Amino acid sequence: MADSVGFEEPTRTDAVDLVYPSEEGDDTKSGIDYLLEGFRSEHPEVTIELNMVSADIADLEVKTRILRQLSPDMWMQWPGQNLRPFLEADLLMDLSDVWERGGLASHFSEGARRVVSFDGTYRALPMTLHRANDLFYNPALLERAGVSPDRLSSPAEFLEALETIEQETDASGMALPMRNPWPVLQVWETVLLAEHGHDVYRAVTSGGARANSQAVRDALEWIERFIEFTPEGAVYSSLMDACYQFIDGEVALFPQGDWLSGILEAEGMHYRDGWEHAPFPGTEGYYVVVMDAFVVASDTANPAATTTFVEYAASEEAQVAFNRSKGSIPPRTDVSTEEFPPFLQSQQRAFTRSSEQPFSTAHGLAVTPTQFVELKSTIATLLVERDVDRAARQLVEVLDA
Repeated sequence: MADSVGFEEPTRTDAVDLVYPSEEGDDTKSGIDYLLEGFRSEHPEVTIELNMVSADIADLEVKTRILRQLSPDMWMQWPGQNLRPFLEADLLMDLSDVWERGGLASHFSEGARRVVSFDGTYRALPMTLHRANDLFYNPALLERAGVSPDRLSSPAEFLEALETIEQETDASGMALPMRNPWPVLQVWETVLLAEHGHDVYRAVTSGGARANSQAVRDALEWIERFIEFTPEGAVYSSLMDACYQFIDGEVALFPQGDWLSGILEAEGMHYRDGWEHAPFPGTEGYYVVVMDAFVVASDTANPAATTTFVEYAASEEAQVAFNRSKGSIPPRTDVSTEEFPPFLQSQQRAFTRSSEQPFSTAHGLAVTPTQFVELKSTIATLLVERDVDRAARQLVEVLDA
């Protein structure tokens, strides 16, 4: 395994190549911009070369560069099981020295530590804590339809709300972008949790999918019903396309992760004015966790500069600057959210009060990259063939592999 890196002062000639995923069409100032502003102010001797890559292909970009032996010095990656192939190929720097010097283990949540620590060695730095099971809604449209999202307590009641919205307004019931299958996979895991509870969800994502095959199928069946209430052409829509439909009042409900809030605010649609939120019906008390983390290549030519950046990124100041504009809460437990917008403060309270915090399959924390690709492929096939039975069998095979 790669040795952990001892501390060295970076020199002015150090340059760090950072690959960072971004949503196509989202050109607003984001968390990474604020993070880099703060870092450059404190460490002008280190040059960060930011390489923004579409989130849809960021993973492919990193892997392609690694195969060409031109790996970036550092990149943002989902932690958890998603890091397994990188670890097995000895591609990630041991960051244990950074964690030890900063006393970080006492400042990060247990879940955050768990998804970046392997065999007692820290291989990444958690930067965000997202909730995947939020439901965003247009309060004006729901008032017109006579729908109260806080009173919806199951996928069945959610479906009834979709029907009512389309009967009482000119809007489509819900946004569900399907050009990339991950948003559909995300709704599947959310409905699985809502309909069958945490124990079944954990079993399905821990090798027990076959024993719960009916639950796997049930969640797919709900998706089939929901799709009937999406806008025409949703199968070709990206996340940003769906965002603009929501902003323009073309759809009333948008089941999506809390990162959507950052996009909406940046586009001029504001919390408690243009949009509100609630947990997806049936998932009250659950916080489906998605995290982003920085990892460093084991063969980086700039170990001192990269560790300097990681140490800064772990600071309270950096965690606030990054998360406040990204639409997430910090995985550091000692960071105050007083400076955060009201929505993110509510997310922090929801996380603290949540009874269970399962890891997301749709964002790689609970499954390996191979499983993740095959899960998305299964969903993509479902969207074309609309064969729920076949998709359920394939999901079970992938999850139990």
